[in-house]
Amino acid sequence: MTEPFRTFSKSRYLLIVDDDPAVREVLATLLVEEGHRCATAEDADQALAMIEGEPFDLVLSDLKMPGRDGLWLLEAIRRILPSLPVVILTGHAGRDREAELLERGAAGFLLKPPSIPDLVELIGRVVPD
Repeated sequence: MTEPFRTFSKSRYLLIVDDDPAVREVLATLLVEEGHRCATAEDADQALAMIEGEPFDLVLSDLKMPGRDGLWLLEAIRRILPSLPVVILTGHAGRDREAELLERGAAGFLLKPPSIPDLVELIGRVVPD
């Protein structure tokens, strides 16, 4: 009997930004299992410094973080690297907030905790092969 065949899409280099170390680690571990490369940042300032020196394909950021939040990071990225997709994750949202984030340039939006299939599908849509 043959083993099940699992296909991986093109590996993408993702930056995961969240003030909760457990969230960063779980998301990075699961996304690496899906075939992606991941780096993590604990806040918006660290993420911005990393973005300026690394060729990321996508940023996955929490919205609510101490200090500068995900919206600040989104706007900073839009100024320096307007083509870099940013997906926002949050536990606090509604349709109005989602519309605001998309209007401000977010490539996507998911509620926390995201389902991994939904997250993988969104990454594939935002950063096609």
